Amino acid sequence: MDLKQTIRQGIAFDDSRRSVPGEHLLTVLAGSAFALHALRNTGHLRGTVQAMIAGALLMRAASGSDGLRKWSGAAQRRPGTLRREDIDAGLDLPI
Repeated sequence: MDLKQTIRQGIAFDDSRRSVPGEHLLTVLAGSAFALHALRNTGHLRGTVQAMIAGALLMRAASGSDGLRKWSGAAQRRPGTLRREDIDAGLDLPI
């Protein structure tokens, strides 16, 4: 199984779950923590892996849930499907 197929499966799972409040903030904090550890690490391999993880987490936080969708070529979310936060915000109500 290639990387893009694995990403597409992760996106399908992500679409099916409810959103966690503060999810992007937690992702930024985790990415920042990995970046700090990468800078302070004396081992080159471990620091490189931590920097890669930090970059991926920070890109995820900055691009939102559709950033990986575009990169992997996964199908766009069906028009008219609402996320949990859209429903909670009242965007599902008729005008």
